[in-house]
Amino acid sequence: MNKKDPMSMTQQEFQEAAEKFLYNNVLPLLQKKGAQYSNGRAFVNFEEGSALHDITPGKYLMIMATKHWHNLCKNPDSNVTERCTDIIVYMLLLIMMNKENSREQHQH
Repeated sequence: MNKKDPMSMTQQEFQEAAEKFLYNNVLPLLQKKGAQYSNGRAFVNFEEGSALHDITPGKYLMIMATKHWHNLCKNPDSNVTERCTDIIVYMLLLIMMNKENSREQHQH
């Protein structure tokens, strides 16, 4: 059997695979984590954690994301997909938190 070289993936194939991964892996994780860690407010976990350390929720979120990145760098052959998916979720949370902060600043 002749396997295709993974480095020969076309842009279209990459786009389709990325969309499928987001739909099948990232979105379900967002829903699961949201149900586990929020009380209806998306950032409550980061608000509570940041209050314990006297830092902003955004900084606390970045610390948590950095922890996952650090673990991935220390163990690049272990749970790569799971660790990267967690990092993607943290980056989406950070983007949405920044959008929310910008929206609130423009309202005041």
